[in-house]
Amino acid sequence: VEIHLPSSYPHDVQSHEALKEAAKLEKAMREADADDGLDEVKAHLATSYGLHLYLKKATTQNLKLRSSGPAQRMRLAVYAAAEVYRRTRAALVFLGMSEADPTYRPLKKSDLKAFVVREEDQAFGDSRNFKQSWIWGDLSFVDNDLSDSVKNHIVDHLRVHWCRTKATAERWTEEMELVIVKMTRTI
Repeated sequence: VEIHLPSSYPHDVQSHEALKEAAKLEKAMREADADDGLDEVKAHLATSYGLHLYLKKATTQNLKLRSSGPAQRMRLAVYAAAEVYRRTRAALVFLGMSEADPTYRPLKKSDLKAFVVREEDQAFGDSRNFKQSWIWGDLSFVDNDLSDSVKNHIVDHLRVHWCRTKATAERWTEEMELVIVKMTRTI
């Protein structure tokens, strides 16, 4: 049985008085689906990053080969969750959401990057132009149905990232103060 939602009808039919309430309900459902899709993308990216770190530490070729299958499945899960989000976002736009909506932005391939915390995982020069993807602005997905080990892994990395970011900001503030003092002494 195929159920036609308001997003499957043209705009002139959607705007009919009889479908306005159904369109509002579908929009609420699609927003929840988009939130779930983004949460799933972030959870898979975080798990994939942890698996990547594990594979980097693997010492034997046998262990690396056995782990390559789960790594590939994890990448496919990230792409599948991203595609679910994209389809849901397209339906939201069709229902009248603005293309420039700040909450449900377009998900580009460049956004599908793990939350990089460790300095050795950043490429040379990343500190100048490195920008975390917009999807990491909301970290409430950690409270969802993740296993305790995954939650602990993500929370530990977030704590480290926060401490490093705070230390970097303090270093920049101190550097600015020193530059100002040097400039006043020069004049």
